[in-house]
Amino acid sequence: MIKKLILFVFSAIVMASCTTVRKSSVTLPLKEDLPSTTQFSNEFRMFWFDYATEVNKKKKIDNYRPSAGMIAHYGLGKDGNTYFLSGNLTILPDIFNMDDAAQAGVRLKKMTYDIYTFSCDVKRLPLLIEIQGIKYIELGHRVYQRLY
Repeated sequence: MIKKLILFVFSAIVMASCTTVRKSSVTLPLKEDLPSTTQFSNEFRMFWFDYATEVNKKKKIDNYRPSAGMIAHYGLGKDGNTYFLSGNLTILPDIFNMDDAAQAGVRLKKMTYDIYTFSCDVKRLPLLIEIQGIKYIELGHRVYQRLY
């Protein structure tokens, strides 16, 4: 009996060490501090503080819907039932991996060698800020056409 238990534990350890696990879900509560490896615009920092406060109050990110104040203040877009945030990323081309961004649900469009525009579902935003190789994140601004 003990031999079977030892064999089971040993095989479980071997199997666990052979697999690689990528982070694909968000854990709560969200930290209000942003990673020190990436620089953020002041507006993104304000958004993150408000976002983390709202998400932590609801205690569940799966059905998170931003408040009307956040939608209006930060210009969040809506596609169906999904709210998204857009802006610009400056990357470190030698480190940044497009597959990590795709896995985090981030849509990217290349502007220059190291600058991309991004669009990200607000529910997956914590995964965006943890992607390796992002040097700077800045929020986009809504542009409204004025007809005079």
